[in-house]
Amino acid sequence: FFFSFFFDLGDNIDKMGQFASHMNITNGTQGQITVNAHVHSVEKNSHSSYTVVVAPSQTSLITLTRQHPGVYTVDWTVTYSNGTYSCFRTNLEQTNATEAMYCTHNGVQIGGRHVGNVVRGSAPQQKHAISAFGARRDVPPQMLPKGQIIQLQSYNNNKFVNITKDGTITGNGNFNGPLTKFTVDPSADGFLRLRSVSFPEHFLAHKGSAGMGGIHCNFKAYMVGRDEYILRSPDDLKGLGISADGSVKKGETVKDGQAARFRINFVVDNPVPPPAHHVPPPAHHHVPPPAHHVPPPQSYPPMGHQVPPPQPYPPMGHQVPPPMAHHNVPPPA
Repeated sequence: FFFSFFFDLGDNIDKMGQFASHMNITNGTQGQITVNAHVHSVEKNSHSSYTVVVAPSQTSLITLTRQHPGVYTVDWTVTYSNGTYSCFRTNLEQTNATEAMYCTHNGVQIGGRHVGNVVRGSAPQQKHAISAFGARRDVPPQMLPKGQIIQLQSYNNNKFVNITKDGTITGNGNFNGPLTKFTVDPSADGFLRLRSVSFPEHFLAHKGSAGMGGIHCNFKAYMVGRDEYILRSPDDLKGLGISADGSVKKGETVKDGQAARFRINFVVDNPVPPPAHHVPPPAHHHVPPPAHHVPPPQSYPPMGHQVPPPQPYPPMGHQVPPPMAHHNVPPPA
């Protein structure tokens, strides 16, 4: 199964810089893997993202293209079905090439060369997973996964969006302030919702004040520039916007201008529960050995030991002398 996302390659393609790199990806595990390649043209600041899902013990092809001369980097993410991942970077050379990638739980190799270690946890999100500049670009859900904690920094005043205890939304928060942190909590129908970490009953909303998680709290996120994002209602009639003085704007007056633009800061110190395999073994592993390992009581000699007969009885075959009365003893005086 193969699909790809491709963004902002540019209209005027320099034919001298067009090359393709074909990667045959083999899954050496017993579970499904997902491989994502994020290609970035440094000079053109263009981005493209390719994803392939590879079944167990199967091989799939992914083709990466470069459209211009200059430096191209590729940020790879391999996500395994057992809760592990591998991230590494390669360069996209200015030539046509075919290579082979081999993915196991011990690491990732390209052409027999080790390129990536496997670690436990959720793969970090690519901060530039979509194109900068130009028209709106949808932010894919995997960039803002459920449970990720973020901050929104307004481009209009360089302050941070927050929600107070009474549900007031402002844009006057300070960096890393407790009221400026929001947890990604998607709605049942898949729209982006941002829940206050300090006051979980409050969500960001496009109605001018905080909501309780209903339709006014549903957003779609778009990228409109390098590290510039906007949050719009699903019908695109309203948006989240902050005035220069930090006050929140009425949702229906917000377009795509400076007041609507935010930088997304990812809070990376989220607590991660330990994996299940680190749980101590059950108590029955520490039960003492069964009773049959206990040595026999001391009053019983070991089996096979020849116990001598009781002392009142002489050993068999021994000649007992006759009784003393049969001896020739002189009679008493």
